[in-house]
Amino acid sequence: MYNRYAPSLLAVCIRYMGSRDEAEDTLHDVFLKVFDKIGGLHYRSEAELSAWLRRLCVNHCIDSLRRRKLKIVPLTEREDVPDEKEIVVEEVKGIPPEALLKFVSELPPGYRTVFNLYAVEDMSHKEIGKLLGIAERSSSSQYARAQGACRFSFETGASGG
Repeated sequence: MYNRYAPSLLAVCIRYMGSRDEAEDTLHDVFLKVFDKIGGLHYRSEAELSAWLRRLCVNHCIDSLRRRKLKIVPLTEREDVPDEKEIVVEEVKGIPPEALLKFVSELPPGYRTVFNLYAVEDMSHKEIGKLLGIAERSSSSQYARAQGACRFSFETGASGG
């Protein structure tokens, strides 16, 4: 099981944790949870098992970031944040995946977490707000800033964080 799922779960951990060392530590913890819970798990397909492992991994990454006091910059009333319809995932889709992963890994943890949850996990800003305990508009703001930082880094060749 470890050999089959560890590579894809490590990629998830790297996206959320920002460094390979932290990601490997997190992956180790995830598999300790998996092996502890696997006896009571009943799944009908490999896709169902894979989805459960991924969700467990994402949740563990978020919990780890929370324990480290994940910083989400609150949205003030005067900040100019685009409406959600202006925040388009397609704008970063033209960036080569390797470059995007590098830029995302260098984002501050709050930006990186919201970016991953919205753009990769396909969660709404409302769902992200509930999960992270922040306002929906704060999630939109964090995503817009992350997207802008990635776009700027790609266009200028600068480092992302």
